[in-house]
Amino acid sequence: MRTFTFDHSSGLEPAGLSQIEYTVEVIATVGKLSFKQAQSSFNLRLKNPCIDSSLVSIQAGTLADTSYILFEDKHSFGHDEFQIQTLPFQHDMCGTLSYKATFQGNEISTTSSYMTYDTDGR
Repeated sequence: MRTFTFDHSSGLEPAGLSQIEYTVEVIATVGKLSFKQAQSSFNLRLKNPCIDSSLVSIQAGTLADTSYILFEDKHSFGHDEFQIQTLPFQHDMCGTLSYKATFQGNEISTTSSYMTYDTDGR
């Protein structure tokens, strides 16, 4: 039995956006004076692990209940960073997390009225 080894430590580009299929052809040759050859091929499907929920998950940071009186002095609070958990080992090839806060279905940003959210500072 021969083993194929794939090094994907530099990125997931070979897997495409979701998956990609390659045909791998193996040719065996034997003989010193007269050669015999046989060949066979198989399809190899590389799947991007960043879209498979069994291989990547997001662990939510702690979001503490907070209350304050409207029109009181400005009140600021943050939340813990969310974490990406990947299998079969921890890596950062799926990219960085982005945050979006909403209140009653409306996005909150640094320019919202009454309440703002800074995505960089959480």
